[in-house]
Amino acid sequence: MSQSLVGLFDKANDTRFSNWVRLVTKTAPFTEYYLPNKYKSNVNGQEFVITFRLAEQYLIRAEARVRQNKLTGASGGKSDLDAVRLRANLLPAIANTQNDMIDAILKERQLELFTEFGFRFIDLKRTERIDEVMGIVAPLKGGTWSSYKQIWPIRGEDLLINTNLVQSPGYN
Repeated sequence: MSQSLVGLFDKANDTRFSNWVRLVTKTAPFTEYYLPNKYKSNVNGQEFVITFRLAEQYLIRAEARVRQNKLTGASGGKSDLDAVRLRANLLPAIANTQNDMIDAILKERQLELFTEFGFRFIDLKRTERIDEVMGIVAPLKGGTWSSYKQIWPIRGEDLLINTNLVQSPGYN
């Protein structure tokens, strides 16, 4: 797991960190790193795949409500966001404005849904934050980022089979 993701967790209180993240220590040379350990199975190194989670549904509804400017109250987005946070042993979110609530929900999605189905990538594309974030993250991982990479290339075989297809911009 990246240090930037690990750093977002409240390691002292967030039960998701203590239950879903495993610290691995190597002795020669001494190195510590974190691995995801969310859905354990009886097969070493493999995890179960969960495709539909209640926390995800709460976060989807929270964002929808906040985008409708329903911030607080029983039908407000904050109640759904806080339901996820409280289950993780965290205090309610400190967010009062629509923009702050959206930021809090996206951070919670990043922490709650890490390693699951590329949700972070999709969220970054959907909220048009991908260039901002990947412009920082890609160099930290030794890569480079160009905006065209948010759309995948069409396989060469598919282009040959269907001459009506046009390659995605940037991959010619």
